[in-house]
Amino acid sequence: MALTLSSRLCAVAGVALALGSVPFAAAAAGTPVAKTLAFTCPFPLIGNQTLSVRIQAVMTVPSAVGGDLVTSDFTATATVPPTATQGLALVGAATIAGTAQAGVTLNEAGTPLDITIPGLTIPSTPVPASGSFDTVASGPVPTATITRAGATTVTVGGFSTTLTPKKADGSPTGLGTFTSDCTLNPGQDAQLISFTVGGGGSTTTTTPPPTTTTTTPPTTTTTLPPTTTTDLPTTTTAQPTTTTDLPTTVEPTTLTPGEPSTTDVAILPAANPSPPLAFTGASILLPTGLGFLLIAAGLLLLRRRHPRESRSQTHRM
Repeated sequence: MALTLSSRLCAVAGVALALGSVPFAAAAAGTPVAKTLAFTCPFPLIGNQTLSVRIQAVMTVPSAVGGDLVTSDFTATATVPPTATQGLALVGAATIAGTAQAGVTLNEAGTPLDITIPGLTIPSTPVPASGSFDTVASGPVPTATITRAGATTVTVGGFSTTLTPKKADGSPTGLGTFTSDCTLNPGQDAQLISFTVGGGGSTTTTTPPPTTTTTTPPTTTTTLPPTTTTDLPTTTTAQPTTTTDLPTTVEPTTLTPGEPSTTDVAILPAANPSPPLAFTGASILLPTGLGFLLIAAGLLLLRRRHPRESRSQTHRM
């Protein structure tokens, strides 16, 4: 188990180194690097255990975009704690061996990329009767091509180990083969390398955007809108003038009985009749009826006066 964890740690270290695992910025080409980190790993029977893993390698950083980040001589040494050693002894384990794979994050100019590095090997390692012991994981780490200019960092993540403890006769123990997924303990500086890549090398990754994105917009987008949209029509609204001619009402002349009459006709209709009453909304029958009534009253007065004059003349005779 301890060996497996160590293998995993070694794998992680190998990945970091392969990507340029360096704890300081702008490391020189072919510079040895080393970093120690703490991980928590679950084990059968004994549960979670803390393993200290020391990552060592020689790394070379590219000088320009398109260059490779190369890691060589990678090893990850995991220290198995006494508790894990005791657990292995309980099942009769005499040796432990396995494989590991590690995860790292390559960040190129602000663009992160998670990478898994498989194939790290943990050779058969003797398990002591008690105390702690070391397991070493190693293996080739693939190169990483840097495609962006700017600051580049490599940060270690978790790792996984697959371990098989065996008895002295080479037979498997009751644990069989198990896998332990280890996580990086928080609060640590997990950055393995930091460097700045120049703009040389492959121009395909450093060329500016197409000129179509920098040309000025077509003039059609800056011309003024048509004048038809700015000249507002002048609308003059003339309010209709309504003239209302009120009809002229002529008060009829009423003769008082007994008064002498100088004319035979006391009431004459107006020479110029008033405008139609339709303009006022009144019915024409009303003035017509009033006219007839006035004429009848005049005739009645004349008839009454005529007998009086006849009687007066007879009396004189």
